[in-house]
Amino acid sequence: MDIEVREQPEVEAVEWDRRVLSLPEGSINQSTHVEGFHSITGGSAKPVYLVAEDNTGRVLGQLLLLQGSYAAPEIVSRPMLKPLHPLCLYFFNTYSWLEGPLVFEKTQFAAVHSALLQYVDVKARRRAFMVRRSTQPRYEDDTLRQCGHQLFCDYGFQTRKETTFHVHLDRPHEELWHGLKSSARKNLKKIAAAAQLVVTEIECSEDVQAYWEMLVETQERNGRFISYQTLDQFKAEFWDNPHRQGILKGLLCRTEDGHAIGGLLFRCFNGWIQELGVAYTDYSIEQRLYGHDIIKWHLIEWGSENGYRIYDLMGVEIDSADKKKKGIYQFKAKWGGDLAEFTVYDKVYSLWKAEMIAFGGQLRDRSRNWKARQKVST
Repeated sequence: MDIEVREQPEVEAVEWDRRVLSLPEGSINQSTHVEGFHSITGGSAKPVYLVAEDNTGRVLGQLLLLQGSYAAPEIVSRPMLKPLHPLCLYFFNTYSWLEGPLVFEKTQFAAVHSALLQYVDVKARRRAFMVRRSTQPRYEDDTLRQCGHQLFCDYGFQTRKETTFHVHLDRPHEELWHGLKSSARKNLKKIAAAAQLVVTEIECSEDVQAYWEMLVETQERNGRFISYQTLDQFKAEFWDNPHRQGILKGLLCRTEDGHAIGGLLFRCFNGWIQELGVAYTDYSIEQRLYGHDIIKWHLIEWGSENGYRIYDLMGVEIDSADKKKKGIYQFKAKWGGDLAEFTVYDKVYSLWKAEMIAFGGQLRDRSRNWKARQKVST
């Protein structure tokens, strides 16, 4: 059977997403809704929709690529550097995707998967310096995962392992509660006894403003670039984006007098909940208010009650020597999730450009560390 791969300049969103939702491994990252979330990476990624068809025009598989620049997120967020963005796109163009490609005709899995990978490989060789941070779908069938992995390797992709926690929400409430570590249950009981913190959904403009202010405070505290310099920018480019309607949700944790101390954005799609942006105030840290404990538990309860299957805590590093990353791992390990390993695939087409990017990353990390030390000293 002949398989042809082509790009769809004008995708039919409803039909594309219907096919994504037809598979249990179908992810928001392979849906048209991703257009509402790629601004997390600087708003510069361009979606490229690929379909693999047989000679009758039947869609056998599809892949949503994101085309952008490796350095775009930090460049477009800084007004003084923004004019350099076109140069970055030209010299450091990359392709990436998450949880793809999707194959609908499983009897032709290897052929369809290979055709899509080959198309990307040829395209990237001509127009990009690397394919980066790409992953397979979340297959329930290990045979498909192993076959897909071998195809990536056959096309010369380098592999590395990453991990995350998956909380299975389709368990009884009592089992979810006892699945928490004792430290989490202790903090939640303490919060309940004091009745000093309340969790509500982000709904009105005041809620959105409270979350954005905490996000800025969190990014400044961590020495990160400010994703959205103004509240209007955050609303226009992120919160009010039409691609996020029905997908993006948020929670706020407030003290009993109404003061917001923590927030969490998350997205819901095809039975999965994925964390996006965690924000919390310096005050909540100083007062040890445990706002994020109650937010996490509230989201677990909400997801279970609304029929979601998996809550993905979006990545941890198990053996990191970094104190902060150790703390993140310990915090996420409290919530009864199973440690899930997945493979990330990269392929470099221009070694000297990759070395330049690596050197730039080292300079960036040194700058962040210096700023962090300066903040501590003051």
